Formats: sequence, C-alpha cells, structure tokens
Amino acid sequence: MGIPFLLDADLLARGVRAYLPIALDAHPHLLCVGSTGTGKTYALALLLGKLAKYEAGMRLVVCDFKKSGFDWLDGHDGFYGYTDVLDGIDEVYDEFTARLEANDPARNSRKIALLIDEYGALVSSLDKKPADEVKRKIGNILLMGRSLGIHLIVGIQRADAEFFRAGARDQFGAVLMLGNLSKEQKLMLAPDYRDQMTAVNARGQGYLLLDGQGLYRVQVPHVADTDRLHRMIQNRLAFPHPPPDGAGEA
Repeated sequence: MGIPFLLDADLLARGVRAYLPIALDAHPHLLCVGSTGTGKTYALALLLGKLAKYEAGMRLVVCDFKKSGFDWLDGHDGFYGYTDVLDGIDEVYDEFTARLEANDPARNSRKIALLIDEYGALVSSLDKKPADEVKRKIGNILLMGRSLGIHLIVGIQRADAEFFRAGARDQFGAVLMLGNLSKEQKLMLAPDYRDQMTAVNARGQGYLLLDGQGLYRVQVPHVADTDRLHRMIQNRLAFPHPPPDGAGEA
C-alpha cells in the first residue's frame, strides 16, 4: 500500500488536493535534499508520522547530527543526537548484519526505518577512516536493506557524491528536492528532468523524483496538530533490535 506523503503541487494549483503515495516495496529508501529554510526537517518529520500511521509495527530510529530539528525526541530510546549518531547507525547496522546472516523472513518482516538528518554535516565532521566506514554501512543498507525490512531516509543540504560510496546514491528510489536547487544539483540528482525543473519554489515546495514513475512538483502538507504528530513518532521510536516472538508490536 502506498503512503500518502506529499501533495501534487500542479493539481493543488487547480484546486485539487491529491496525494502522491510512496510505496516502500517500490521505493524503499528516500533522499531528501534542501538547504536551510526549505522545510526539509518538517517534511522528514511528516514522513516519519506517516510511516507510524500506515506501517503497522514499524520501528523508527532517528539520528539528528545537529540535534536541532528533532530535539523534541531527546531522551527517548531510539533517538541519537550529535556524536551519538554513530551509535545509532551502528545499532541499525548490527541488526542489518544479523538479518543478513539469519535470513529469517519473520525477523525481516519487522520493518525498521532509519532516519539520518544532516548526513552531509556528519560525514564532513569525521576523519577519513570513520567517514569511509559510515559510507560503507550506508551503502550496504542501500544495496540490501529492502529485502531485510530496513529502510533508509537521509536528509542532507547538498547530496554531493563525496558523501556516498560510488553508486550508492543511485539506490535511492525516491528523491525529494526542496527549494531551488542549483544547476549542478539538478544535473546530479535528476539529469533527465533538469530542464523541467524551472519553478520558483517557496518553503515546503520542490520536486519528487520516483524511480520508474517520473518527476512531480510537490507541496509538503501543513500539519494541523504538531503535538499529535510528535506523539505518533515517539510511540514508534525504539532501539532497532526486534522484540522476542513479536512482543511489543503495535
């Protein structure tokens, strides 16, 4: 089932409120690109809330390197801020490795979504060896995570190739580009559609590229009850290890 995430901006301009769904089976990983002020963190929080609502039993793990956009999760299990972000990535990667070795369909059916916000700032802050190790783990999850029930969401200001292992960035089946990207970023992220990306976008507006479907101009919907959204996410936040015999599944 597709998750109704973003509004079709072209239809919205004609008075039609229609959602563009994202199906995890088809688009298991999402890259969200946007500079400060584009609404990137707001969109990521909305996506987490949608996953909590529509993906029964999914556990959420949130890594926020700058510890600003998701500071309201501080103190909850499954939230990792600043230097603890590496621990969060390791927790999920350990589960990824265990699932890869076990090949247990029941375990793989317990979905995990790992969000890393300000991923570029994280990688840039590290020395070469630990940075390469983070890129290796992220690359492996991108390549093999879907069949293991592990989904990756990355928030970044500029999706430069230096932040990913060779070819890893191409594994994002969904790319959300908020704000007004440079010609270089358009060429990097959506080369086949760069000439179509001519709109001047306000906060919360941009383009969604879905592998196999094409490019859509989108609007991030307004959240009427932010407190409820936060509670939904907090209730699904947890360490990534699966509970025994499915205990604790929502």
